[in-house]
Amino acid sequence: MTFINPALVIDSQGSTLSTTTYVAPLPTYDYIDPSIQKSTEQVSSLSQVLSWISLVIMLILIFKGSYALLLVTEVFQMVYFHYFVNQTLPYNFSNFLLNLKYLNFQFLPNPFSSTVPENYVSPATPTTFVLAITDTTFLISCGHYFLVLAFYALWALAVALLKNKGLNKWDKLRRFCRKVFQRRIRFGAVNEAFWFCYISFVFFGFWQFRDLSTATGWNVANLLLAFLFLFICVFITCWVVYLSIKYRNDVSKVPRKHQFILGEDSHIPF
Repeated sequence: MTFINPALVIDSQGSTLSTTTYVAPLPTYDYIDPSIQKSTEQVSSLSQVLSWISLVIMLILIFKGSYALLLVTEVFQMVYFHYFVNQTLPYNFSNFLLNLKYLNFQFLPNPFSSTVPENYVSPATPTTFVLAITDTTFLISCGHYFLVLAFYALWALAVALLKNKGLNKWDKLRRFCRKVFQRRIRFGAVNEAFWFCYISFVFFGFWQFRDLSTATGWNVANLLLAFLFLFICVFITCWVVYLSIKYRNDVSKVPRKHQFILGEDSHIPF
């Protein structure tokens, strides 16, 4: 706000302005027409229902087969990440994507929530990201995925134990667990487990380069974890690409220990 003629502005004691320009922050609000708001609520409810249905399907597929499971996970996560890469999305579509965050397991508790100060906000966090992940700091944006990895590790351990005759007397279950262990867990567990969190680890791992603060111990730990898991994801990518090129002419020559680069028994390659 600028006063063109400050001499004319006089207070009750006869003093005039000494500063002619004043700057003050003003809150801004987006006005949403009630009819649009109603349709937005319906769209948001639809995406939330789709998210939970998809999670149930994913839970079933984790026992049935890895390839279909990984495809369901990847497709929905790729759609969801449009929210972060496109800042000019239509209002309804933006709200639709926000509720797909459940497919990124953001309903899970974050084991690092007590590590990061409660009111901390990274200077690299865009305002539009706050509604989805609250903060781009790796421990906040990706912390819940460590529970996903822990759950997968427990599931893999249970399968590995139940394939043993000494622990499992049920023949059908034992044969099923032995097949799952040989086909998916023995050589492909790392690839399959990281598939759930790959997009987030890579995206927010690279985003962490925008905030390289080392002011406190948790800042350092955050950077180390971010770059460690980013490196693992990049290494997995390079390894899969290398193996795919190596066996591209004859997939029948792929050894069992590298069969994770194939799909199900139909041998649909990644």
